[in-house]
Amino acid sequence: MNPTTDLTDESWETRSTQARFIGDIFTIISLLCYLSFWLAGALYSIGLRKHVLASLTGLQWLKVKGVALAMAIVGALMRSRFWKIALPVSTVMFFFIMYVMGT
Repeated sequence: MNPTTDLTDESWETRSTQARFIGDIFTIISLLCYLSFWLAGALYSIGLRKHVLASLTGLQWLKVKGVALAMAIVGALMRSRFWKIALPVSTVMFFFIMYVMGT
């Protein structure tokens, strides 16, 4: 067996593991952006209208959701474990914010 081949296989596993870890970070941040929208709604409904999240406009939320969608796509490309949750949720929330802004 060639030692160079073993080293290459080992470095491939390390790179794959690192890429998956970075993808997990991207998808978790994407899901946190998703949860921030509902947290802002809860803060607004209990009367904390001056809170930073509760005072964002529709266009600002669209930007936040666009970033969340981009992060979910990057996580999916890096084969994260959570991409099957983050990508559909981010996509639906992005289009939901677009729909709300249009009405």
